[in-house]
Amino acid sequence: GINAEYGKQWYQRRVRGKIHERAVVRLIVSSAEVKIVPENTLPLKTIINQNAHFLVSITSSTGSVPWKTIDWYKLNAAGKRVKKLTPPDNVKYATPNYRRKLTIRKVQLSDQGLYEVEVSHQGVKVSKRMQLTVLESTFESSRQE
Repeated sequence: GINAEYGKQWYQRRVRGKIHERAVVRLIVSSAEVKIVPENTLPLKTIINQNAHFLVSITSSTGSVPWKTIDWYKLNAAGKRVKKLTPPDNVKYATPNYRRKLTIRKVQLSDQGLYEVEVSHQGVKVSKRMQLTVLESTFESSRQE
């Protein structure tokens, strides 16, 4: 009868309303505030043949940041990306701690320079640059923790 038909229309409208509301919520969520905080003293100083570790903490206003949204890059002197380090080769570069750490193994003078970590999370891209300084001898380097 008429009542059943009316009930069905009302239900569809209500469902549409819900979907619409959810889309609005998603828009708000998509502007997640992502923060990258380096946990090392920068520039990071190391000596030849040591391993260097860049550590960052990554937080988002919408909860946890998945490791797949984090990428590491090596930059040239002009600040352009020359090499993507993720996924890591696990020979020269490793990214443990759910990619919140970049390990550069057996550092050489050529490893000196800028590195960048970028998070692409829920429509937001945030990146942070960090510098690695390579010293030739233990004598020059300040004691590392």
